[in-house]
Amino acid sequence: MEFRLKDVTHPSGGANSTNALAFYDPWGMPYAFCFDNGVGGIYYEGPFQNGRPSNPRPWKDTKANDNRIPLPFNDGSSKSAIPGGFAFFSNGPDTLSGNGLSDPGGKYQKKAYENDIRSWK
Repeated sequence: MEFRLKDVTHPSGGANSTNALAFYDPWGMPYAFCFDNGVGGIYYEGPFQNGRPSNPRPWKDTKANDNRIPLPFNDGSSKSAIPGGFAFFSNGPDTLSGNGLSDPGGKYQKKAYENDIRSWK
């Protein structure tokens, strides 16, 4: 994949916008990705702190080259892993993943994963 600098610079801009290059979703959060490499990675969950993504969460892949990617959170399905060498997701407009509520105590009782953009849907 090839990216332009504007695709990997935080949308808020500013002097520090290129300090940590990532591929950002339309809501300003870094897209998360994991390769089948036995290492894993991280993904970020909201809320923003000082206009930046915060709350890094681990995404573990303990066995390399088994053609499976463990899912980093419960998304309401029976899947705990997906076949393939790569997985990619965005937490969507609420910046939350997993099975908690995206609007706890609010009018819209939706699971946080319902607006996520996931390569394994």
